[in-house]
Amino acid sequence: MNINFLELYQSSSLIGKEVQLFEVLESRDKRQVLQQECLFKHSCCLLSISLISPGGVKKNKLLEYIFDRALQVIGLFIHKNNIIINEKIILNEDAGLYALFALEINPLTLKKHMIEIEESLPIARLWDLDVLDENGKIISRTEVDNNLPRKCLICDNNAKICARERKHSMNEIYRKMQSLAAEDCFALNFTELAEESLLKELNLTPKPGLVDQHNSGSHNDMNYDTFIKSTESLKPFFYEFIINGMNLKYKTPEEVFFSARKIGINAEKAMFNATNGVNTHKGSIFSFGLVLSAIGYLYKQNIQIDENKISQFISEATISLIDELNDSTIKQETAGIRLFREHQLKGARGEATSGYQTIMEHSLPVQIKYSNLDEDHRLAITLLKLISINDDTNIVNRGGIKELNWIKNYALDILSHPSIYENKNSIIEELNVFDSLCIDKNISPGGSADLLALTYFFSKLNNEGI
Repeated sequence: MNINFLELYQSSSLIGKEVQLFEVLESRDKRQVLQQECLFKHSCCLLSISLISPGGVKKNKLLEYIFDRALQVIGLFIHKNNIIINEKIILNEDAGLYALFALEINPLTLKKHMIEIEESLPIARLWDLDVLDENGKIISRTEVDNNLPRKCLICDNNAKICARERKHSMNEIYRKMQSLAAEDCFALNFTELAEESLLKELNLTPKPGLVDQHNSGSHNDMNYDTFIKSTESLKPFFYEFIINGMNLKYKTPEEVFFSARKIGINAEKAMFNATNGVNTHKGSIFSFGLVLSAIGYLYKQNIQIDENKISQFISEATISLIDELNDSTIKQETAGIRLFREHQLKGARGEATSGYQTIMEHSLPVQIKYSNLDEDHRLAITLLKLISINDDTNIVNRGGIKELNWIKNYALDILSHPSIYENKNSIIEELNVFDSLCIDKNISPGGSADLLALTYFFSKLNNEGI
């Protein structure tokens, strides 16, 4: 559903046809008949998806967004877990939005997963995810574990008690529903932009020593498909970074960062699981984790979201990172710590504590300066600019300071050719040669690639004002 999150705050999102009680009851009876028919045909577990929709309007822009998100999340869950769908029924009626899945899965297992979804996604508080066994019996929460009952949308007390006692006004409930849906939509927009940014960097071809659509560059342990799988695995965590930033709006930026690190650890595990142990996006998990956390935090603080505010937040949040490089008590010496001790290179930590000034002062201005060129042409120039100035620890780790100086100077030389700005084919030819040389030297500017993806993200943030 293509919608701007601001639309979900508007009163127009609540407009819909008032349905009569008998229509609601008829719809409920129709759903029960469908359930019985599915059970008779398939004799398997059923997943029933409906919405919390108080009042006489059962279908409007707000409810359609909430329902579409339920289908999206459940569809992804079914796909990821390779669950067989025997039948899928969707009702899109004035009397209500409803979906029924006949699934080949143990009902208790499915109920456990549905509870996890309901508890992990804020918008899932607006979904009713009922699981029926092959006999039509609804599986209760208490049959899976001793989870507390679902909380009320408004006060976090027992939802059933609040509903029975009508403790909250319809206006309160509608405002909360709008807020949950709009925040979800906001987070999803930026999640998809982060995913798009990683794919944009991957698809840029050719690139020197990096994985692209033509080859694997200087890497024999990864390829294009590895990066696709890795990117897919990270999407849920991008969303989680934003929501976490929102939830910690009363904390300091540094506290938000320490909380985000825990999400980052889980994201790395998911990445390694998807790539069979290959490090494809560790740098991007770090950088996008910071940026997306900042965006969620700024949103809830009602602070204008732009590259300068994000940069300031990140600089404040990561103020203690350089201390880690100087900490002699750290026993496990990572590549970053070793290279700082040997060459005083601050790497990803330094970029973060500076608020990504390399992007702010160098690569973003390149994007603006050459806005008349097509996107890939502009990104190729931007990548060369990044390589020419970035003290990329990926290069030093593979080839030492000598190769870092070589690659920076080579990129700088290409940037001095007027033809690369005038003719896209010219820069492609230069990059093909550059790629071959990097492969021969077994070096890869991965740090610059991470910064390129982030530059693209910021450029879209500026241009589209999401």
